[in-house]
Amino acid sequence: MDLLFFGTPAFSLAPLEKLHQHHKIMAVITQPERPRGRNLKLQPSPVKKWAEEAKIPVLEPARVNDDDVVNKIRQMGPEAIVVAAYGQILSADLLKVPKYGCINIHASFLPALRGAAPIQRAIMDGLRKTGVTIMKMDEGMDTGAILDQAEIAIEVNDDSGTLSGKIAALGADLIDKVLDGLADGNILEKPQADDDATFAPPIKKEELRIDWRKSAPELVNQIRALQPAPGAFTIWRDKRIKIGGAEAVEMRKADPGVTIIENDQLLVGTGLGVLKISEVQPAGKRNMPTEQFIRGYRPLGGEIMG
Repeated sequence: MDLLFFGTPAFSLAPLEKLHQHHKIMAVITQPERPRGRNLKLQPSPVKKWAEEAKIPVLEPARVNDDDVVNKIRQMGPEAIVVAAYGQILSADLLKVPKYGCINIHASFLPALRGAAPIQRAIMDGLRKTGVTIMKMDEGMDTGAILDQAEIAIEVNDDSGTLSGKIAALGADLIDKVLDGLADGNILEKPQADDDATFAPPIKKEELRIDWRKSAPELVNQIRALQPAPGAFTIWRDKRIKIGGAEAVEMRKADPGVTIIENDQLLVGTGLGVLKISEVQPAGKRNMPTEQFIRGYRPLGGEIMG
């Protein structure tokens, strides 16, 4: 099948690679290069890097719904457009272009967790399972008909990075199967049950800061959900530090935000239980094990994080 692929982050790579093996990728559409790093140099998206190495044409429109962009896509004549974490909403005109429609790989078991941050929200909400859905896009936010989907367990040691990789791999297998089914005419569209919908809005800046008044299990979920980026942080000695890993010690008690140092271990009191910190990233430094942080920065018991 002749395809256009819309995607931007690393999540998009597994399905892109899979489709490249079995279909013709006419071009890749990705978000324009963004300034990143300390020097704020323009950096290509992971999808652009991959496509250039594979010698697939790349388009980077600032506004994919502009008439000239839609007309160019129409002239290319794709049979289907596959979307995986692209980063722009597609217009009604664009959705009508391909014969088989625009097919989205969404990182949840729809209608659960519609929206921009389904992986982070699944972990932050303490869910034990989520999924991936192949959906025919319409003008709503993740409201289109389901073409196929599968569940996946959220393991206790999963963070957003590891879970994203698992979901992307599963989505790659499903999209390949769905496209074959569309071509053969044996895929049935299943409307979503809107009354069962839940939502996964983008992560807000204020959600990155740790509120030690919450319970230890809640904070573990927050930390996992925000790893590997952008990271959950707290303030210690008037500087921001990120907490890269932690586990809940529910049988212990300490006042919220108060530190305990024991046997090269850093523990912090919460609203319910204690958080045992395993990884810390001081401002301007790399992530480090707690033992290294204790040796280098010498935190004291009874200090306040907040």
